[in-house]
Amino acid sequence: MSSPDISGGGFGRVYQTTTRSGALVAVKVLFENRWVAQRALELSVREAWTWSTLSHPNIVPFLGVANYGLICTGALPQLCLISPWMDGGNIREYVCEHPSVDRFRLLLDMAKGLQYLHTRFASPIIHGDIKGSNVLIDTRGRSVVARITDFGLAHLKEGLGEDGQATTSTTSLGNLRWMAFERVLPANYGIHSNRASLSLESDYFELMRTFYEVLTGKIPFHGMSEMAVFGALQLGQNPPRQVDGNTHIDDGMWDLMQKAWCSDRDKRVHILREVLEYLEGVVYFNALSGTLDLNEHTSKRLRDVGGL
Repeated sequence: MSSPDISGGGFGRVYQTTTRSGALVAVKVLFENRWVAQRALELSVREAWTWSTLSHPNIVPFLGVANYGLICTGALPQLCLISPWMDGGNIREYVCEHPSVDRFRLLLDMAKGLQYLHTRFASPIIHGDIKGSNVLIDTRGRSVVARITDFGLAHLKEGLGEDGQATTSTTSLGNLRWMAFERVLPANYGIHSNRASLSLESDYFELMRTFYEVLTGKIPFHGMSEMAVFGALQLGQNPPRQVDGNTHIDDGMWDLMQKAWCSDRDKRVHILREVLEYLEGVVYFNALSGTLDLNEHTSKRLRDVGGL
């Protein structure tokens, strides 16, 4: 292993290393603890299988698996997941370091990646953990691209029983600041298990929380403790539109966020289609503005005309 851990959380760590051919890759390792080695293997196999079936420009590619004990001296033998190294870091870090980047184009990348997960297969894949740290920036090509990663909590929609009970013992996990209301308190919404709270609509909710993160440069409920966030979610509250007086959220985007954060998940059914249409229009207009060197006043007038 050529470098120490780069990132990580409660479910594992990501390391950077170099292959024999000189390519930089990311090595994801779960639970570096012999007492949970069997559980780590089960989770790694499940994530590897899900990830290996995916191929899309806005999904981080899966390269394969390796024995961590053979590539890192002194490490426990366990399955690790290999992917190309995304040198732009995660999306929130990238937009903060590159404030002039077209954030809406990166948001469109994210929306397309999620649409692929939800429509590529007969049974949609529910990501279950969409947030800024799980969206990486690929700068290797001619343009900057956002790619979704981390499929450790992903589930096939068909894996939920008709009675609302999970068909496996895996518990739905995630981070409160991004999670849909019904995932935080499923019983309050007539849902009988954590797994059953996972849905396409909960992914939409989390997608728009991540949009908020990208457009404000702050995590949702910035400055609030986890306990305070939990209290806000109990009351069905959402983050404020502005954070520290800074936001890239226009009226159209804010309206979409409010729809996606509705406490009734059935009312979110068509939100991804609306989001894609909106972003495609904004990205097209931004590209046109850059080509024609339109100023802010002209841009506003064109937006007004576009609303007719």
